Amino acid sequence: RYNKEWRGCRLQEFGMASAAGLAFAGTNYLGLDAAVSGGVMAASILGVGGLVWYHQTQLSRVKEDLTSIDSLSVSFQRTHARQVQDADEYVASLWQRVRGSLQSALSSAFEDGGSLPTVSASELQKLQDILDKDIPRLRRLANETQVGIAKAPSQV
Repeated sequence: RYNKEWRGCRLQEFGMASAAGLAFAGTNYLGLDAAVSGGVMAASILGVGGLVWYHQTQLSRVKEDLTSIDSLSVSFQRTHARQVQDADEYVASLWQRVRGSLQSALSSAFEDGGSLPTVSASELQKLQDILDKDIPRLRRLANETQVGIAKAPSQV
């Protein structure tokens, strides 16, 4: 959402600066008085500067909104609706533990320029393999070890 807003703001600023340049060039081409050309240029500079200032304040509000606890909680509830609906205490406790760290990580990422690295499909596949294959295998191994320990004293 932040990147979309940022691109829209920059596009508007570029459009306004281009229109201002065309207006100034038009006054020169038409041979209008220097006072008129200067007025167009001054109005253009003030207009573009004001738009840049407005967009900076707008983007900082978007950043604060995206990193607020309420916004993060809404995103969590949207992405984990089934667990929230089932009142899964394990997922809720995990969320409570990582929420503050996530907020500070996002805040520092925005301070570093607002561009977060994306996850590739191969990285997602590796994580899915861990969840689907490695964790069940480790659980089976741990279960076999616990069963072996429980049987050992009775065999003695």
